[in-house]
Amino acid sequence: MNKIIIAFVAVSVLTLFSCSKNPDAVPKEKEVKVEASEVILTTTQYQTTGIVLGSIEERSMSGVLRASGVIDAPPQDIASISVPLGGFLKTLLIREGTHVRKGQPLATLENPEYIQLQQEYLEKYYQLEYLSAEYERQKGLAAENVSAQKVFQETTSRFHATEASVKGLRAKLQLLRINVGSLEKGTMQQAVTLSAPIDGYVIDMKANIGAYTSPTDILFKIVNTANMFVSITVFEKDLPSIAIGQKIRCVSPSNSGEFSGPGSFIGREIETDRSVRVQAAITNKGNVSLFKGMFVNTLIETGTSREVPVIASEAIVLSENKPHIFVLDSTGGGQYRFKMIEVQIGNTENGYSQILVPEGFPLGSKIVISGSSNLLASLKNTGEEE
Repeated sequence: MNKIIIAFVAVSVLTLFSCSKNPDAVPKEKEVKVEASEVILTTTQYQTTGIVLGSIEERSMSGVLRASGVIDAPPQDIASISVPLGGFLKTLLIREGTHVRKGQPLATLENPEYIQLQQEYLEKYYQLEYLSAEYERQKGLAAENVSAQKVFQETTSRFHATEASVKGLRAKLQLLRINVGSLEKGTMQQAVTLSAPIDGYVIDMKANIGAYTSPTDILFKIVNTANMFVSITVFEKDLPSIAIGQKIRCVSPSNSGEFSGPGSFIGREIETDRSVRVQAAITNKGNVSLFKGMFVNTLIETGTSREVPVIASEAIVLSENKPHIFVLDSTGGGQYRFKMIEVQIGNTENGYSQILVPEGFPLGSKIVISGSSNLLASLKNTGEEE
């Protein structure tokens, strides 16, 4: 990886160099170089930036676990709506975001196949009426040995075959919500109506008048918000302190309101990032407006204190919205080499944050406790120059 020369961005260093009365008195240092996740400081820069080193330590944290979550709804409260037999959209009766009731019409569709299907049903329906009467007549004749048994068998076969066709066609019409009773009285429907299968809000709508839709096209998506829950990401290391029934308090970053509920489910599968899904029912919503997919911060009241690895919270910096720390990798030759590594953060309390480092990380490593923001700014400045 190519290395480039940079001007260190820490304000304290710039101030020192610019205000020196005798610049020539400052000994010439080796050039400061940076890689994608690495910063190398000279001895002078290290001494003047106020960097303080520390290490990971064990501390007792209170029985509150911080975790991130997202609002979700159970599968039975989410409905994807399509048409069983393709057609052209004639009318749209709702808009995205509309609250609908179960059975409420959403749209109407037209297709010559709808009329043809009704015609086929009526033809078979009237044939069945005739064959039903003929079947009873031949049955009586066969019982009295008046007609050949073969004639009765042929009549029976045609009767049952037509009866099966009528049942099949009736089932197709019922899938399209066509009133079979009215059809048998001679009234055909030119259009079919799509109705809401559940109460809820229309959260997705991919339809416009005149467009053709096939059975595989999802026209509407409805979610019932009455039974929404919080899906929480809990890391494997925190699982021993998690139990069903614990109170979980939630706050949306975009909403100052708080809502809560008990833990209702703990997953039985560990994801690739060593996390497990925990669900919390929402029993105390208050006045908070909840939306499917909304991110929330959660506080899980575990009720017990425990010793966990922690670090001073100021040591943690965000890079690409992920927490990182700087570790002193090596010294020598008038240089201090720091590497930035990604970590996972748990509970934060009294200026300390629970930390989970990558596997194999030496727990005795020297970590930048103060001054890590200057090192991060150096990396960002280098990236812009590149």
